Amino acid sequence: MVSEIRIYYDLDRSLEDSVFWMVQVMEAWFLADVEGLKRYYGQGLHEAALRGNPKVEEIPKEDVYKRLRNATRATSKGAYDKTGHAPGLLRLIDPERVRQASPNCRRIFDTILARLKLRTPCDD
Repeated sequence: MVSEIRIYYDLDRSLEDSVFWMVQVMEAWFLADVEGLKRYYGQGLHEAALRGNPKVEEIPKEDVYKRLRNATRATSKGAYDKTGHAPGLLRLIDPERVRQASPNCRRIFDTILARLKLRTPCDD
């Protein structure tokens, strides 16, 4: 997709490793790691409500929120609340599971790690 955009806008090829697409909302990453959700919410999590498109970059924003609310409402923490739950969930989700479900997330991680490996102590 980045190649097509680069061609359409006649952008320099060097920008290809600088443009990244993300999910519509960060909560889509949570759907990539049901185990992390289970660790956070514990008993009462309705896993079936989380099922749907596994390609988290394609899930519309409202569907993400609906799935999270429906899956979590019977837990002791209550229905998903962005300000109350997101910080704890971000600490618990498995980045590798997110990268597997989100090609653009994988691409940004790979690019950053590759650039870090290219740096030497003398570059600082």
